[in-house]
Amino acid sequence: SGIGLLVIGKDSLYGQVGPQRVPDLRGLWTGSIYGCMFLDALARTNNPIYGGDDDIDIEITLQQGRSFAGRGGDPEDKVTGILLPDGTVQIQFFDPDHTNRGLATGTLSIEKGRYVMRVYSHGFDDLNRADRPPMMYTAEIVLQKQ
Repeated sequence: SGIGLLVIGKDSLYGQVGPQRVPDLRGLWTGSIYGCMFLDALARTNNPIYGGDDDIDIEITLQQGRSFAGRGGDPEDKVTGILLPDGTVQIQFFDPDHTNRGLATGTLSIEKGRYVMRVYSHGFDDLNRADRPPMMYTAEIVLQKQ
């Protein structure tokens, strides 16, 4: 499961999301991902790979109330999520080519007049893969609506 984090600042949406005040999240979101991963989560001795600010994008194509869905960086990748009344956002990422799933929790805020999602993600592969060992990662993902 993901780790929840709620940051309350002058641009936070805390207390501003409700049935009458749900922002339109549909559209392209671009940003960066930073964290670390093990390419082989089952190996007893290996070192993590630390990544720096790789590009990431998602496109939210469907939204009903506070729930949303769309695609990840590749057209086959799926994204689902929900915006909670306190401004917390939860997202699930799924890559069917690699059977990789990521769960993220964070905040939606307004920065410099644009919506920004700042989430903390944990991902892992299916343990039953035959083609390679399962990998795992933890990362911070920052996305800005275009």
